[in-house]
Amino acid sequence: MLNLELLSYYNPWWKSSRVEERKLGKKRELFSKVKKLLSEKQIIVVYGLRRVGKTTLFYQTIDYLIKDQIDPLNILYFSFEDEKEDPWEVLMFYLNRVLRANSPNLPKLYLFLDEIQKVPNWADKLKRIYDIFENIKIFASGSAALKLEKKGKESLAGRAIFLELKPLNFKEYLKFVGLKYSAENLEIYKSEIETALENYLLEGGFFETIGKDKDFIFRYFRESILERVVYKDIAEAFGVGEPSALYEILKYLGSWPGRVVEYKNLSSDLGKDWRTVKLYFDYLEYSLLVKGVFNYSGNFLKSLRKRRKYYLSNPAFYFALFPEKEMQEDFRARVVESLVGEIFDFKFFWRSLRGKEVDFVKDSEIPLPVEVKYGQEVRKSDFSGLVAFGEKFKVKRGIIISKDEEGIRKFKNIEIHLIPLYKALLLNLS
Repeated sequence: MLNLELLSYYNPWWKSSRVEERKLGKKRELFSKVKKLLSEKQIIVVYGLRRVGKTTLFYQTIDYLIKDQIDPLNILYFSFEDEKEDPWEVLMFYLNRVLRANSPNLPKLYLFLDEIQKVPNWADKLKRIYDIFENIKIFASGSAALKLEKKGKESLAGRAIFLELKPLNFKEYLKFVGLKYSAENLEIYKSEIETALENYLLEGGFFETIGKDKDFIFRYFRESILERVVYKDIAEAFGVGEPSALYEILKYLGSWPGRVVEYKNLSSDLGKDWRTVKLYFDYLEYSLLVKGVFNYSGNFLKSLRKRRKYYLSNPAFYFALFPEKEMQEDFRARVVESLVGEIFDFKFFWRSLRGKEVDFVKDSEIPLPVEVKYGQEVRKSDFSGLVAFGEKFKVKRGIIISKDEEGIRKFKNIEIHLIPLYKALLLNLS
């Protein structure tokens, strides 16, 4: 039940005028974006996977506001993770019992609503507060499905800015573990960076797994992320009666990164209608556990109609689902391929009717084909997909991300740049 004791528990800075150091953590790149948006009227909606640091980002923002001379009493934080309250009622209680203020005389207020997706019709309720109170800056956070709820996007059109908080990228990870390097002389730091990269593949860029042993890490991702999102978040958000089928799809994709999926073939194995299977894939994408990439054609609408290739959204998820495959070289190479796709947010791959393939295509005015070859050496046959792509789309440059090899190779009319993975993750890929 809503009362002053509960509200005071969530807002200890009302008494202490500060945010406890243990709640602040290290600042992410997204913090700078949030700071720049503080003066804007729009609601800031932060979404992302569980455990990526959304609440910490809110605490950091609250700490920044207090240090910027905002009265701590004018900042309200509330979490709906375990509380079944209504945002409007929370706000009214706060205004009447804490501020004892009337609407026309309100100072500038900051309202932080955590795990907002737990609230039925959350978007309409935020819209009501936004439209009525000119002086209230609203922040909301929630699970991945928050972003893609169609009704939410429609209700908040023009009223909200959606920001995704992802796990640490590799650059951020190195900063968090204290590994300093010079971008101009990466070769000097190669050994240290590659050791950190091996750890990053297992730890996935989540704060709570950094430096932990493998058994803890594998169990953490299975129980705290994958199972919880599938069996609780997706099941509740979309009313899925048999979430075990979702988990089977997740394991199917995790057993071999970069699968090209045929829904009808998979539906017979699961005993589900193919349209239900496709819907389950959508749910997994909505929840940011899975990422699909389209077959590039140069025409986006045409690409949408082709079969898609799927990856899990984080390399650590593969090892959590299949720890016995951790040291298998071909499996690790494909996990690295998945990592590259996620870090650079590629939307396309390419496969010809004759079976020639390129792992990823950077869609731009001049498309850039990218192949990931994380084996011991790059063979001549590894260039064939890039050459075929170059001939079809008249491009003169491609990239192979390798384990160690570096240099430039020329085939027919295409120039192929070989870049070691550790460099590719720390430099701009262009």
